Amino acid sequence: MRPARPCRSASPVVRRFFEIVDEAKATRNAIAERVGIHEHAITNWRTGYSSPVIANFESALEVLGYRLAIVRNDELDSDEAGRKD
Repeated sequence: MRPARPCRSASPVVRRFFEIVDEAKATRNAIAERVGIHEHAITNWRTGYSSPVIANFESALEVLGYRLAIVRNDELDSDEAGRKD
């Protein structure tokens, strides 16, 4: 398998998705097949040619064992303040 291309998407969320994809060594074909989209759609997300439809993006994250969540900034800040690293 050849090395993955760097993600050129402007979205930090999409860039993080491809970090997860690369860490999992998941193929775009395997993800696309489970989501029900063409593998070129995932290539287009990586190259920044197009942005994912939210439903497809959520499904792709679920394939990898993740979910998309919306969190208020103040909730995030309080979670980080409570952590002791």
